[in-house]
Order: sequence, then C-alpha cells, then structure tokens
Amino acid sequence: MLKYLAQRMLLSVPVLLGVLLLGFLLLQLVPGDVARVNAWPTETQDMVDQIRGDLGLDRPLVVQFLLYLGRVLQGDLACRSSRAWCLAGPDARRLPLCTAMCAGRRALPRRGTAAARPQAGSSCGLPEGPDRDGGAMTGVPVPTLTDVSRHFVLGGGFLGLGAPRIVKAMDGVSLTLQRGETLALVGESGCGKSTLGRLALRLIEPTGGGIKLGDTDLRALPVADLRRMRRHLQFIFQDPFASLNPRMSVFDILAEPIVLHGLASGAALEARVHELLGLVGLQPFHGERFAHEFSGGQRQRIGVARALATNPELVVCDEPVSALDVSIQAQVVNLLADLQARFGLTYLFIAHDLAVVKHIATRVAVMYLGKIVELAPKSALYATPRHPYTQALLAAAPRPDPGLPRHGRTLLQGDPPSPMNPPTGCAFHPRCIHAVECCRNETPALRIMPDGAQVACHLAEQIPLRSPGPAAAHSPILARRQAILAAGPLSTRRETSPS
Repeated sequence: MLKYLAQRMLLSVPVLLGVLLLGFLLLQLVPGDVARVNAWPTETQDMVDQIRGDLGLDRPLVVQFLLYLGRVLQGDLACRSSRAWCLAGPDARRLPLCTAMCAGRRALPRRGTAAARPQAGSSCGLPEGPDRDGGAMTGVPVPTLTDVSRHFVLGGGFLGLGAPRIVKAMDGVSLTLQRGETLALVGESGCGKSTLGRLALRLIEPTGGGIKLGDTDLRALPVADLRRMRRHLQFIFQDPFASLNPRMSVFDILAEPIVLHGLASGAALEARVHELLGLVGLQPFHGERFAHEFSGGQRQRIGVARALATNPELVVCDEPVSALDVSIQAQVVNLLADLQARFGLTYLFIAHDLAVVKHIATRVAVMYLGKIVELAPKSALYATPRHPYTQALLAAAPRPDPGLPRHGRTLLQGDPPSPMNPPTGCAFHPRCIHAVECCRNETPALRIMPDGAQVACHLAEQIPLRSPGPAAAHSPILARRQAILAAGPLSTRRETSPS
C-alpha cells in the first residue's frame, strides 16, 4: 500500500510541474511591464529598473521560472506573479516582509499628485458639531435592532454524520441607539457583545430579526448601497496591530477609505490625512511609517483616525482599550470623548472594564448568553442595579481602596452555560440565588421599570436594590490619602513646615 502511494506521488510531481510551467508561460504572454505595474506612477525609470531587479525580471527565463516556483511554495503566487493587479509602494521595500500585498485594481493617489479630481461637494475638512454636513450626511439615522438573532451552525460530530450543532451567539435582541450618545455593552466573555456590534453594521448576516436605519432596512440593501451606507458606520477593532495592514504606510491606511468613497484626492487628500493624524495626537511625518513602528497606544490612535476618515455618524468601538496599559487606556478614552464632543459622534462601546464604561458611557446594556438582561442610564445602573447578574458583575469589579469591607459581595458560582445548549426559561437561573420555579420555565421579557430602566427578570420588583458598595470617598484610608494630595507635593510641605 505504501509503495503504491509513493508511486502515485512521484507520478503527480511532473503533472504539477507542467501546470506551473503552463501558468508561468501564460504570465509571459500578458502584455505590459511587470515592473512598471508594480511601481507607482510618479517613480522614475531608475526606480522601475530597481523593481525589475528585485523581481528577477532581468534574469534568464529559466531562473525566472525557478523563482516563480519558490514564490508558489511560499504561497505568494497572487501577489508576486500578477502582471496587472499588484501594487507595491516604494516605502514597502524597507518592511521586514517578502513583498507588498495586493491592494486592489486601483492604486491610491500618492501625496502631491492629482490622479483624480474630488467629486463635487466633497469636503477636505472634518465638519464639527451635531449639525455637520458635507463630509457626513446630515440626518443619517443610527441603527435600530429588532429581535435580532445570530446562530452559527457547527459540524455534525465525527465525519459530519451527526446532527448539526447550533451556537446561539445572539437570540432575540432589540436595541435602539440615540444620536450623540455612548451606549456601552458589558458582560462576560462569549456573551455576544462583539457579535452584536458586527450585526449593527451588517458585517455579519443575522439569522433573524431586522436592522434598520430610520425607514431603511439594512438587510435588504444591495451590496452597492450598503457599501455607500457604511461610509457613515465605522468600526474600531480590538487588536490595533491585527487590524492595520502591515504592508501599507499609515498615510495609505488613512487615505484608502477616503479614496474609495471619492471624498478627496491630490492635495486635498494629503491635507485630510494630516488633519486626521493631528486629531489623534500624531504628527504628519508619522504617515511615512508602518504599523510595526508604533506603540500599542499609537496604533490604536491610528485605528481611531481611520474610523474618522469618512466622517461617520456611528462608530462601533469593540474593546478599543482592552489590550493597552492603564495610562494609555486613559489617553484613548479621553480622545474618544473629546472627538465625540467635537463631532457629535454616536458610540456603541464594547468593554469589560466597568471603570472605563462608567467614565465614557451614557447608557449601559448588560448582556448575558446572547441576551440583554438590563439596560439603563449609567448613573442609575451603577447606583442601583436591578438584575442579579448586574449586581454580581458590579460587585466583582475591583475597588482601589483597602479600607472598604470585603464581605457583602454577591459572587457568582460556576460558569456561564454553553450557547449550544442554553437552559430553559431565564438563562441566568442556574447561577441566580433568587431563582424560583417560573425562572426555570419562562423566559423573562425586557420590561420597563418605573425609573426608566429595562430589566429582563421575573423578580425585578422583589429583589432588593443593592449598591455595588460604599463610596470610596467615605473610606478613612482614602480620605487621608486625599488630604495628603491636597496639601501639595512633599517637597513643598517640607519647605513650609516649621523648623
């Protein structure tokens, strides 16, 4: 058996080489200068000759074919062998990468060029305030989700012979954003926060329910109309390094959405990119660099600038500070708050850090196992949480004061149930200390309480309202520290103290 397999493998080698040779010969028949295609229009003939040497185009055909085989083995056939669609900027040669990635069939205009004139009505600057126009369409509504669900179908066990398994990442979520607010989504990992953010922009397709922008059904929009609408709906990803193209300079990363939507070109494009860099605290010369040359906080600032490039109405922030240290988190959060106040942005802010949420949010939605269990204004939710899960979530948050008591917290037991096999009735009842029989059999609806909060709990009126803990200002230890800080620096106190 092994001898037969070895013979078959040896016979397949000439066939594979023949196919590769045929592809190589077909590439030679494509008209055009490969080096010129891979160069920017502004580069001189010397630069083109250098690219020709880097690609091995000045060598004999036999050597070119061997290089071609090497590229195929590296999995780089599309980007290194295409004669028409591969675009590589001159700055990409100093990257620690093999070659530049394919950027599409149209090159981005370079700085100082006028490859295309801006469309009529396009604006270079970023309009400010909630009534801005020009860059963003005034009156573009924010998304409204109605009974939205997203189920992922997994394989059917061994060899796919069993019944398919369904992961209910989201199940019947209704949510309406208000213009100019920051709606925060909090919850344990795997509860569906990022899925909800992607569904709001239709980055993934929902299994059921509706997503509307005013009277427009986002699910029914054709691809072309959806692409134009996404100019007003942007996304800040959790990992700044993974979301930035390592083979593009920062200038090209920020210019790409502007060019794709026809907002500016030439000198206006360069001014727009420099303005975006200034908004996030970077300098124009940073546009010449690549993503790997920045720190984590700077990369996240670039991600924020890219989200603002098309002057959006809604920005989904998917844990934008979770990968950063505390000092950089404060910088990015304050930057987002300043930009919201300046441009009237609407944020859907996904986070785990409740302290960050308390600083930036207007309303807070608490998710558990693909459902929203509580939705309330920030002040009401942090002062008097109503759902048992919200109470436990806030009680588990660390409080930076050793003088506060450690007892009296509501600590959850166990792990969240599997979304492939959610419990009947209330999804939280296996971990709830207040659960009764109706919680095990009936799914609670999201009800409006007298104070305006929305809670999905059968016992919302009966569960005692619990504050997350005493205010830190009442702690004697913290009070002494605040008094010391108010007295001024230690050196000043020494100079003013009696000798």
